[in-house]
Amino acid sequence: VGTLTAIGGGTIRDIILGRTVYWLTDTSHLTIALAVSVAIFLTWPALVSLGLRDSHLAFLWSDALGMASSCIVGTHIGYERTGKAK
Repeated sequence: VGTLTAIGGGTIRDIILGRTVYWLTDTSHLTIALAVSVAIFLTWPALVSLGLRDSHLAFLWSDALGMASSCIVGTHIGYERTGKAK
C-alpha cells in the first residue's frame, strides 16, 4: 500500500499529461518506495514492542511533507509542460 501511494499520484499525473511514467525510466523512486515500505512493515512490530507509542504524529508530519513535495514537483512539471518554467 505504501508503494502504491508513493508512486500513484505521479503516475496519474504523467498519464494525464501524456508523459512517460517517471518510474519506468528512473526506477530509483520505485526501489526506494519498495524498500521503505518493506522495512517499515517488518520493523514496526519490534518498534512497538520496544515501547514506541503510535501517536499518529509521525504519520501527520510525513504525510504533510509528502504532500508538500508532491505539490512542488507537480507544479514544476506543469510549468515545464506549458513552457512557463524559468
